[in-house]
Amino acid sequence: MFLDTLPAILATRVGVGITEAAIMTVCTTLIVDYWHEQRRRAKYLGLQTVVTTLSATAFIAIGGAVGAAGWRTPFWIYLAAAIIAVPMIVLLWEPNRADAIDAHLRAEKARIPWRRLALPLVVGLFGGFTFYVLIIEAGYLLVGAGVAPTDTPTIGGIAAVASLATAAGAFTFSRIAKVGPRSLLPVAFGLQAAGMLIIWLIGGVPGVAAGAIVGGAGSGLLLPTMLTWALASIRFDERGRATGLWTSAFFFGQFLTPIIMGALTATVGGSLPVAVGAVGIACAVAAILLGFGLRRVAAASVEEIPVAA
Repeated sequence: MFLDTLPAILATRVGVGITEAAIMTVCTTLIVDYWHEQRRRAKYLGLQTVVTTLSATAFIAIGGAVGAAGWRTPFWIYLAAAIIAVPMIVLLWEPNRADAIDAHLRAEKARIPWRRLALPLVVGLFGGFTFYVLIIEAGYLLVGAGVAPTDTPTIGGIAAVASLATAAGAFTFSRIAKVGPRSLLPVAFGLQAAGMLIIWLIGGVPGVAAGAIVGGAGSGLLLPTMLTWALASIRFDERGRATGLWTSAFFFGQFLTPIIMGALTATVGGSLPVAVGAVGIACAVAAILLGFGLRRVAAASVEEIPVAA
């Protein structure tokens, strides 16, 4: 609100990014700690994505509206954080370490379970990239399809509908979570692939709109599925660090999105729809690999049970 130089403003954005990462990590960790039963945990992880998506859509709309009063005005919206910080002090609580459900803190510092986290971290990195492709590129795709850059109602309207599709995908997760990540992850990546291929093969405003909706639904299903999968086998004393690592991987994928898309667009001759289609093909490959790979891992785990017993 009060800074006048670009370096100082960028420095504050770094600070905001650090605190946002902390908020995401702590909120996810608390959800996993508060609810042990898988169905309820899945419900709240799905609702977390729903609330995140809807609030992002709402705050972007509000920011655009109040931005007419000047570029500084939207930053007053951050006061919402101060308003909700007060009830957090009363309403949030630390998980009960005496709870017999979990194997709780040991005397020594818990080691990072790299073996269990390796594949979820790789998938989280790739999922962070694919999650933001359509969010970042939808406006450019619409302008490339003939929508005037000044036609904010059309661009904003399609973006809002795609965001609602993302929220719907996340909301659906809590109702189908019992199917399990080994089935839901391929479906989520498959929906993303379908949406991006629709944009590439159909094209035009209808193709971009339809593809953004289908892909958005896949993204909404993908995020809570990846989280549930990554944290399912993590012990209580490992959760904070494991959640932080996974959040870092997801956000790093987000950071890489514009860089990769810029390089990919240049590689395919400057055609953004073709670049999006190439990412869609990668999503389809990921869906196939995860579909077969996770089933093989599950089968191997079942075979090892008698030996372990």
